[in-house]
Amino acid sequence: MVGEMNDVAADRDVRRLFANIDAMMSAALPDETFQIFIGALTHYGFDKVVLGQAFIIADAGAADRRFFFHHGMIEFLGVYAQKNYQFSDPVTLRVMRTHRPFRWREAHVDMTKRQMEQVAEAQAAGLKFGIVFPVVDEAGATGFVSLGRETDFSLSDAAFLELELLCRYAYFAIDRHFESKAPQKTIKLTPRETAILLHVAHGKTNWETGQIMGISEYSVRDYLKSLSARLETSNRTHTVVKAIQLGLILP
Repeated sequence: MVGEMNDVAADRDVRRLFANIDAMMSAALPDETFQIFIGALTHYGFDKVVLGQAFIIADAGAADRRFFFHHGMIEFLGVYAQKNYQFSDPVTLRVMRTHRPFRWREAHVDMTKRQMEQVAEAQAAGLKFGIVFPVVDEAGATGFVSLGRETDFSLSDAAFLELELLCRYAYFAIDRHFESKAPQKTIKLTPRETAILLHVAHGKTNWETGQIMGISEYSVRDYLKSLSARLETSNRTHTVVKAIQLGLILP
């Protein structure tokens, strides 16, 4: 009897999952797809969502992100952009390193003081427990679906697979509404260019970078101008973000 009840429940879960997937794939607009996705997530207890390309930033790098949707975390995203947490976010950096799903707390290891500050602010905003599903789309962009909630959670193997399918279909159902960019041309950096970008990513000025590397601040400036032209970026922050997105550096 118990086995039959479990089978009925499992069958119901599968039917609900594919009904939601079908609705997302049939949606006429990306906003509609996202709203269906949010509704589907309530079954799993998640009420905070980010779906899009890596790097949450208000200006630099935005042109490189075709879409970015979020729900239930607007206050923290404002702080995130204001404080340029994209350079130190342990979760985002882990997304850039792996295609495997992971819990937020798996990225919260060996953190710097700045990263601990960011995590504390996120938790104060209700972003305490979560899971991330990294995605690589057709254009080669590194994307992700990040789900959060205030209380801890446990997922059965079946629920985990359902959630992963739901997240990946949501991402690609939205992605199909946007024109994919042509694959990025291969760019190689010299050791000096790599070092300069890493120092800039860590907040060093041109003068500080020059002092560390034994070159003038004007040489650093010229290197950054050259890199900006090659990476087709608008400023130094955008240049660093683009380099990280392309896997040229990893701060």
